Amino acid sequence: MIMKLRFKLDQGDALRQGVDAPTSVVTIEVNPTQLMQEERNLLADRMDGIDVRQLRYSAGEKKPYVTTDHITANLGNYEALMAAVRANDAQCQSGLKEQARATTPDRSKPWLRSTAWFTKPCAPSAVLR
Repeated sequence: MIMKLRFKLDQGDALRQGVDAPTSVVTIEVNPTQLMQEERNLLADRMDGIDVRQLRYSAGEKKPYVTTDHITANLGNYEALMAAVRANDAQCQSGLKEQARATTPDRSKPWLRSTAWFTKPCAPSAVLR
């Protein structure tokens, strides 16, 4: 069983490495039965037909969403594709952790629990006296 995966290739990066990259979109074939489960899951989360898309995270969202942008790898092989997918996954996980930190109150700083005194406008006449 062979499966095709299509993704973008950073031609500039390939050139820096001395690798011929005649096109910016690459299609490779893999045997899914030969892949580890973690790799299959990471790829499946980003699949749109044979296209491997980026996941993005937006503030306020509960989970990342698939974009129309292809994953961009620095070479046209499976190892480079998985490196790009893992980097994209790390970005999404970082966004989710950042939101969790932002929505969890910091119990070590009780003065940050209430911001009511920030929201009271100061009367101009009281400042001038």
